[in-house]
Amino acid sequence: MTPNQAAVTDAIRVLLSTKPETRLGQLLKVCLTAKVNGNVNAKAQELFQDTGNLAHWVQDVIGNDGQYTPDEWQALGEMDLLENVEKFVEGLLTEVEAL
Repeated sequence: MTPNQAAVTDAIRVLLSTKPETRLGQLLKVCLTAKVNGNVNAKAQELFQDTGNLAHWVQDVIGNDGQYTPDEWQALGEMDLLENVEKFVEGLLTEVEAL
C-alpha cells in the first residue's frame, strides 16, 4: 500500500467511525464543504496546536477561497459555536481520542 493509499484508508476509517451529529462529524462536514488553497497539512495541524482558536480556525477554513457558500454556512451553523466553544472543543477532543 502506498503512503497516499494508507492516508486515504485512515480518512475512510475516521469517516466510517463518525456520525454526522457528533462534534467531529460536524467539523468534518465543514472540512468537506470548504475549499482550502495552500498547505492543507499545515492548516489541519494548526487546529490541534491551538484548539481554543477553533471558531477562528473554522472561519478561516471556510473563507480561505474568498467565497462563503450556503453549504459552508449551513455546516458552520450546525456546529453551534456561538453557545460554548470550550464545550464543543472538549467534546471534539474526547471523540478524537476515542477513535
